[in-house]
Amino acid sequence: MRSRSTTRADMSAASPSFARVRRTLLARGAAREPRDVALTVYSVGLGALVAMVPIIRTLVLTLAAPGPAAVLTAPYVRALITTGCLLVLLIVTALGGVRGAVVPAPPYVQFVVGGAYPRSITLRRSMLSVHAVSVTVSVVSALIMCAAVSTAGSRITAVTVTSSVAMAVAFGAVLATAWLAGQVFRIVRTSSAVAVLLLAVAGTVTVTGGYTDAVAKIAASTASALAWPASASAVTATIVVCVVSAFVAIVASSAMLDRVRRTELMRQAVVWRAAGTLALTADMRGTVDSIRQPARHRPAHVRWATRSVALRILVRDVGGVLRHPVRTLVGAASALAAGALVPAMLGASANGAALAGAVSALLAYAAAGAWSDGLRSHADNIGAPTLFGFRAGTGILMHVVTPLLAMILLLLAGVALVTVPAAGGSPAAPPPEDASLWTAALALGVLACALRAHGAVKGPMPLRLLAPISTPAGDASILVITAWALDGPVLAIIAGLVLVMAVPGGVLPVLGATVVMLAILAPWAWLRLRDRRSR
Repeated sequence: MRSRSTTRADMSAASPSFARVRRTLLARGAAREPRDVALTVYSVGLGALVAMVPIIRTLVLTLAAPGPAAVLTAPYVRALITTGCLLVLLIVTALGGVRGAVVPAPPYVQFVVGGAYPRSITLRRSMLSVHAVSVTVSVVSALIMCAAVSTAGSRITAVTVTSSVAMAVAFGAVLATAWLAGQVFRIVRTSSAVAVLLLAVAGTVTVTGGYTDAVAKIAASTASALAWPASASAVTATIVVCVVSAFVAIVASSAMLDRVRRTELMRQAVVWRAAGTLALTADMRGTVDSIRQPARHRPAHVRWATRSVALRILVRDVGGVLRHPVRTLVGAASALAAGALVPAMLGASANGAALAGAVSALLAYAAAGAWSDGLRSHADNIGAPTLFGFRAGTGILMHVVTPLLAMILLLLAGVALVTVPAAGGSPAAPPPEDASLWTAALALGVLACALRAHGAVKGPMPLRLLAPISTPAGDASILVITAWALDGPVLAIIAGLVLVMAVPGGVLPVLGATVVMLAILAPWAWLRLRDRRSR
């Protein structure tokens, strides 16, 4: 009996080359002609010039402001950029299991990738496209920073620009290869996720423990001269090293393509095809649910000797959350970060306080989603016969207890991480006795969970929102659809900004603002719930 590898080799030898297949398809009119490719390149280039040039100019002017420019010209900027690049590399590698570097369409995976040709051939064009995009983004980012430093008035030479571009090319190629490695090897993406968590813990300890100045001095004294070489010979060596690194990364990615499993590739292709379809219909919740990874742990059957239905629901909700350990850890880290940003609401700068409030509210809203599986499951079954004999609204209130307890504990812990160590080492830091900060953290947790409950009962988008809205500027229905799809994050940002305005006034304004926002959300959620029950 002939082996599978021998049969595959014979099929590969008997199959026509890719060039012949392309010529045949081109002759039949089934492949894209050169003029079609030229039109696509022209359209993409023109769109990039029209849309990207203003964005790039805005970024350059923003980074050239006194505050960001001082950071870009500081002695520790080399270590800061290196740490940032390392963090991006680890995050992208860890996300390889969610969305890999190479995810073609499902029919292509079924009939081409699963055929006789090796995957280093069938997936080569897709991988080269990923390398091209990654290198382009890295080079543009490097040029933006160089332009910002020059605009701010600092002297920047051609040597610095050349070496920065060379290192950006190498980093872009390595980043694409690392992304593919995270898609192929589970141990690589798991190790990257652990490294990201360790770096996050180290950064938190550095900031909250008052070690920022010491770390900055060490980074400035140990920064490598190869990062921005000062001589022509050093520039030449840097360019050679970067080119060799990029070449090795591309060759390594080509070799790793043959290790891509067809089943995993098909799973990601189907998931992201469904996610794209749901995103086009403005179903953001369905999009996130389709991307969410399935549970890797079996449900734990815990015997709870109580007649209280609320306690049973609490235990079951906690058990469901623990079935997703990675997502739970990410949610906990986001909640801690949101709590750590709460003291910044009392910052001296109004813009800085507003930014801290908006980011903190968004992080809290995202973190609450990791603890709301039971809430979403109950909301999805509204209208079906109940198993416990209580109303749908009562079930919503019972299921919201789990994310509420988790968010309150984690947000208070995040505030404590910043205020308690800072109060002992910096006289300018807000004291931990300032009750408005702790009240703001409590309010942030309550509002984040209220927004999650408000979004859980939203249901599918009504068809009446798809009706065109004629205006002199064109059809404005896209604004209504966007508002429907992104109402949760937008309301979270508004809640964060309201808390920023209330925190300086003390505890009573924070409580008053929270009560007012809950009074707005509660009847709105009840109307949505009634609409769900009537369908």
